[in-house]
Amino acid sequence: MWITSGCCEDELVIDYAARFARTFADVARASKTALVPFMLKGIADGPDAAAQTEKMFQNDRIHPKAEAHPAILANIWPELKPLLRPPT
Repeated sequence: MWITSGCCEDELVIDYAARFARTFADVARASKTALVPFMLKGIADGPDAAAQTEKMFQNDRIHPKAEAHPAILANIWPELKPLLRPPT
């Protein structure tokens, strides 16, 4: 059972979120795999994220619209490009 007074809950959530996020980096490093930290950076984060939702996401608010694709590519391409080899 976990009982708290409320004084530390925010700190616990922040710590958990930080540790959870680091897990992806740790797994990528251990498996020598590229990592895109957040492919929706600039689309679904930041102070204007709520305003971006209608503009960049379909009605389900999960799937990006075509207008978001250039930003998604800009987030993914720097990690993907080094992994590609020229055709032989």
